[in-house]
Amino acid sequence: MLSFLPQKPGLSLLAIFLAISISSCKAAESVVVPDTIQQPTTPTLPTKPASQLANAQATSSTKNLFAYLTDQYGRKVISGQQDDVEYVLDKTGKEPAIGAFDLIDYSPSRVQFGGSPTRTSEAMINWAKKGEGRGIISLCWHWNAPTDLINQAPDKLWWSGFYTRATTFDLAATLADKNGERYKLLLRDIDTIAVQLRKFQDADVPVLWRPLHEAPGGWFWWGAKGAGPFKELWQILYNRLTNEHQLHNLIWVYTGTDTVNPDWYPGDQYVDIVGLDIYADSAADLSTNWTSTQVRFNGKKLVTLSETGNLPSPDKIRGVGTWWSWFSVWNGADWIKKQPIEQLKAVYADPDVITRDELPNWRQP
Repeated sequence: MLSFLPQKPGLSLLAIFLAISISSCKAAESVVVPDTIQQPTTPTLPTKPASQLANAQATSSTKNLFAYLTDQYGRKVISGQQDDVEYVLDKTGKEPAIGAFDLIDYSPSRVQFGGSPTRTSEAMINWAKKGEGRGIISLCWHWNAPTDLINQAPDKLWWSGFYTRATTFDLAATLADKNGERYKLLLRDIDTIAVQLRKFQDADVPVLWRPLHEAPGGWFWWGAKGAGPFKELWQILYNRLTNEHQLHNLIWVYTGTDTVNPDWYPGDQYVDIVGLDIYADSAADLSTNWTSTQVRFNGKKLVTLSETGNLPSPDKIRGVGTWWSWFSVWNGADWIKKQPIEQLKAVYADPDVITRDELPNWRQP
């Protein structure tokens, strides 16, 4: 896979051009949240939602995983890591319970230019299935636009085609012409990813499926034309994967940015879990983000820290009551590998953080 660095507000084009790894990807997607710590006097536990998935035909393993997540909610936080699962094991002696990976290189417009996965679907499945098969998989998809890539140096090359700045693909116009070639290409891409997701279902591996993330930020093409086209695309994706491709191993995770804008929410019938992607100062306790999300979703949806640039502090989680379902630290030198090793060890040794070796056999009801 050719390397790239997404653009973070304020980064120079030279910095982008010099980047060499997708591990730096979050530089563009991150929204820096001011460190506004608001500690409640008495932290309250979130209300558990019903452990019922949007897809009534979900597989037994998928239902059992969701029931486990629901059971742990408000009691402990499940550890997760984007891609660098081996790094965490090497530094702490423990593995994250959730391995978070990306289907980015299966996007047809990347394959067209010679892109190939750095970690294949089969390798992800093997990670989940090794040992007693209790590893949990989370998948996102940095979806390269189906067509209309700008492909110009230094920062709009084909491998950055999921960014609004790197494509002229117009989602609103595409959805308005369902007989057009671009709409056909949109469906082609979904069908291509369905082939990969089918491999997980065939292996009896449930997936925390986190597509179309951070749309309200507008930095990805699927959010560039506003909430209406985005929600329509989410529903098309849900219906095509669930009904057309009969994929029943997906737990649908809607990811906002550092908050959830109700105008962008696809609807309860299309969402199982609500996630926040927060790249805040390491001192922030994230209580404001948590509280604003709980106002709407407490007792209705699990809430997770689906991406973060820094390890959350278990002491702060306990102290202010931010009981995320799980956390997942972004990969690479700027994120997980920048965390102090002693802090990394402490988080993974904390009794309120679940690591892979502590997972029960959640496949059993």
